[in-house]
Amino acid sequence: MRSTLSLIRREFTAYFWSPVAYVVFGTFLLGTGWLFHLTLDKLTARGPVGTEFPMQEMLGTVGFWLIFWVIPPLLTMRLFAEERSTGTLEMLMTAPLKDWQVVIAKFLACFLFYLLLLVPTLAYLPVLLDLQVTGGWVVDAIRPWSQGSAGVPPPPLTIWSITLMAGLAVLLIGLVVALARLGFTAVLLLLIGAVATGVGIYGHYRLDDTPKMLTLTTGIDPMPVLTSYIGLILAGAMFLSIGMWVSSLVRSQMVAALISLALSSVFLLGGLLTLSGTLPPPSDTGVLWNRLLVYFSVPLHFTSNFARGLIDTRHVVLYASVTLACLFLTVRSLESRRWG
Repeated sequence: MRSTLSLIRREFTAYFWSPVAYVVFGTFLLGTGWLFHLTLDKLTARGPVGTEFPMQEMLGTVGFWLIFWVIPPLLTMRLFAEERSTGTLEMLMTAPLKDWQVVIAKFLACFLFYLLLLVPTLAYLPVLLDLQVTGGWVVDAIRPWSQGSAGVPPPPLTIWSITLMAGLAVLLIGLVVALARLGFTAVLLLLIGAVATGVGIYGHYRLDDTPKMLTLTTGIDPMPVLTSYIGLILAGAMFLSIGMWVSSLVRSQMVAALISLALSSVFLLGGLLTLSGTLPPPSDTGVLWNRLLVYFSVPLHFTSNFARGLIDTRHVVLYASVTLACLFLTVRSLESRRWG
């Protein structure tokens, strides 16, 4: 376990020493920022111009998927190709780690950096959702103090509110420890904090009869946002696993990136051509081509399902099965090198 965590930390921190990672970060943020600007224009437009699903304007466009297309290959091209070209893969194979542990460690490090790309986009959500704090005893206690008068005392604490606050505290401590040194203690704290926070939120807002800490309201249905991020996480895992498998087969990072782009086009090109108007909109009935396009085109999954607050289990099965298959093939690729 300790060796695996050390490898995860090594691979994750290696991204911050590579200029490619900063280019990816900057390109992704500039692209999503521009798409957020266009979505905001439609949300505030008068007359017939507008949008029913803001996340569809963010994630259901050709621009977003063209940017997304190049990100996984750039993040994964160095995972094994760099080790093979520099000759350090042999050293890694002699370490006290099994092949599947090496693959999982590299994949998790890459996946964590991918999730880090999505974190700044959370700043768009209060605007996209028209999020407002409408009440809660925290607001009632703080607001009078800001006006120079005595605040309202909070209600008695319950087991759920204590669990929520304790979970947030442990989660914060875990983040600080992880930034200092990613190890078993940091992972354990993050896991305990996340579970306690989730349990506390559910109990406080579903089971408690006492006044709530904060009461948030949204002017737009929040479900499309949740399902969109779930889709991005699952689709990202699939494309990263494809890129990592390709990286385990070749020595050149550039070749690994180009082959990954080609393989990724199987899941993107049809949707891009449809969104650009080159192909007519498909349906899940009729000719075989239409059914395949609906099933395999990730951009269409977002325009028709994820960005509209829907989760189709067929898409989840596709992403999960391709991810597991590529991880298995990567392990087999390392095993063939060990025995070759």
